[in-house]
Amino acid sequence: MRNKIYIFIIILSILHIFNSNLYSQVKDVKGWGNCLWGMNKMEVLVLYPNSIVEKNNTLVKKGYDIDSYNFEVTFLFDSLQFKLNKIMLVEQGIISKGSSSYKLFRKKLIEKYGSPVLTEEPEFRTGKEVLGDNNFTTLWTFASSSLELQLVYSYSSQRYTLAIIYNEKRVSEKL
Repeated sequence: MRNKIYIFIIILSILHIFNSNLYSQVKDVKGWGNCLWGMNKMEVLVLYPNSIVEKNNTLVKKGYDIDSYNFEVTFLFDSLQFKLNKIMLVEQGIISKGSSSYKLFRKKLIEKYGSPVLTEEPEFRTGKEVLGDNNFTTLWTFASSSLELQLVYSYSSQRYTLAIIYNEKRVSEKL
């Protein structure tokens, strides 16, 4: 009997260790992919050579595939120092079942970054969104960045837009 208790305690300990490591919180995110905050346009172009240079301190990489979803990646640079400070991944296909796409990416981001600090989702009644605000948002914050997953429904086009937005946290200067 005593051996069974020890084995049970060992199994519980192993399960606890496994579960705590499964969704451990990431301490910091300093960019996206191989791009780091503070890079200039040329450094980003080396990593994504087929990007289109646009006005207003922006580079755009079209046709970036994540799990069969087609994203447009926009790299934004601050207007004073021309350093990378925001990266937006916006799904370019037609998402008919937006909430399931949102939940898929939310799960993937939780597995990668840990628990979010905020989740806002509309009410559901019998599987359909309630009229009104059909926007979904999940937010993570880190020492150097914030990460936001958004799903926005447009009534005019009757389609969803899925976006993953990485923002550099700026250190504000004291006067």
